Amino acid sequence: MNQDRYTVLIYTEDQIGLLVQISNIFTRRSLSIWSMYAVPSNIENVHTITIIADGPEEKMIQAKMQLEKRMEVIRVYIDKGNTIEGWPMSPSATSQRDNEIEQFLNDRNKQIK
Repeated sequence: MNQDRYTVLIYTEDQIGLLVQISNIFTRRSLSIWSMYAVPSNIENVHTITIIADGPEEKMIQAKMQLEKRMEVIRVYIDKGNTIEGWPMSPSATSQRDNEIEQFLNDRNKQIK
């Protein structure tokens, strides 16, 4: 079974215990987490969680789909390799992602009202 390294970037609303729940999603699929950290994003009340993990591609895709089902998870980006090229350091990539997330939140809030 081929094990590659992936970078997973998760935009999420803040919730107590979410990091444990996310790590459980990876553990249940036998994905090895090398690094996991969470920081507030530039968007109010939104955090980013960055995970570097090893595992087979099909298991990584399953984990991504499971993460996207969670209500507090806004968006999941995944890339093969140690870093998402140009992310998170590139200002243009960061602002593009932030714009996508803000648009998603605005659309979701309009649907709720």
